[in-house]
Formats: sequence, structure tokens, C-alpha cells
Amino acid sequence: MTADWIPHVYITLRAASRIRDVLAALLLTMGYPSEGLVRVTTTRVVHAFRQHGVRLLLIDDAHFLDVSNKDSRDMLDFLKYLNTELGELSGTMILIGADLHDSPIYLDPQINSRLERVTLHPYGFGTEEEKRDWQRFLKDAEAVLLPYFDCAPAGVFARDLAGHIWRRTQGYVGDTALLLTEALLAAFDDGSETITTDHLDAVPLSARATAGEVDLRTATPKASKRRAKVGAS
Repeated sequence: MTADWIPHVYITLRAASRIRDVLAALLLTMGYPSEGLVRVTTTRVVHAFRQHGVRLLLIDDAHFLDVSNKDSRDMLDFLKYLNTELGELSGTMILIGADLHDSPIYLDPQINSRLERVTLHPYGFGTEEEKRDWQRFLKDAEAVLLPYFDCAPAGVFARDLAGHIWRRTQGYVGDTALLLTEALLAAFDDGSETITTDHLDAVPLSARATAGEVDLRTATPKASKRRAKVGAS
């Protein structure tokens, strides 16, 4: 008997997800029927993990897990069970979400003792070290994107447009990935020899990024005026 190799399983949860919702997402991702009692579908999921060689389970938007009512204890026990079963396979479960450190998931003593907390922040652009990290990230992005637009010079993102890209995205990876991809496609379509600030400015981004850019643009002139007054006096 043969089976597809599925080393990584990635699911995204919807609001107020319960155990049956998590099980359904896992089973459908791996091509199994999702109907049945919770205990039956749980066994089916564990069997699928073994059958397909799952070694990494990523649950995105884990803050949507329903842990706000009397069923929360069952959800916490369910997560511990999944983690234990993956551990038997030398696998890892990663919970991704906003403000999980305030969630009952993270406050549960048994789960807390098993989790390694990793907090992700957007890239900064204030200090020299932050700028180097940001440029290193953009250089890695160039290695992925520029082979499809080989007329653009090396360093177009990491060196020439680093500040402009940061101002548009404020260092958020999701907005940056969208910005660079869409700008490259626009430059390709209009026959440009490189990516310019006009290409970057034409890409619509998230409401958060747009508001952040407006704040940065309005703050800069005020700072310039203050410097001018100091110099004049």
C-alpha cells in the first residue's frame, strides 16, 4: 500500500473554531472525509499523521480557537493530545496567532511547559542595525524575485529602494511581499528596465499599511521644520 508523503500540514482557522472544526480542516487537507463523531475523527487524524509522515503541523489564526466557555478544557486537552501524538512521530506543532500570550491556551500550565514562545515583530528602520536587518531581508527577496526580471540591477530593493519600501510597509513582511511582487509584475508589463518608486506607489496595500504611511509622511515635514528653526537660531 502506498500513500502520499505529507510532511507539513498547514491549516487556517475561522472564528470560534471548535474541536470538530480543527479536525475537519486537518482531514480535508489530507484528503479524508471529515464526517463522524469527534472521537472517530480524532483517531482518523492520528492515523493520517502516521500514514503520511506528518512531521510539522501549523495552525494559523490559533487565537480563533474557542476557549471561552465550558468546552475550553476539552480544547486544551485536545491540543495537548495532538502535540503528544506528533511528539511520538518526532513531529512539532506550531500555533500561530495574535496575542496568544493572553490566551488560555498559553496560560494552561501543561501546554505552557511544552511551548516555546516566539514573538515576531515587523522590521524596524531606526537604528543602523535595524537597517542592516531590513536590507538583508530585501536582499533575500531579490534572490527570489529578480531571476524573473533579470534586467533590474542587483540591489534595487536592498540598496536603492529600501527606505521607500519600508515607508510603504513599515516593515511588515506580508505587505512587503505583496508590494515587491506587484511592483515587479507592473514593471514587467510596462516594459521597464527596472522597478521604480512609481511602481511601488501604484500598489494598493492593507488599510494598516496605508494609514502608517500617511502618518510617516505627515511626521517628516514637522521634523524638518523643527530642525530648520534650530539652525536659524
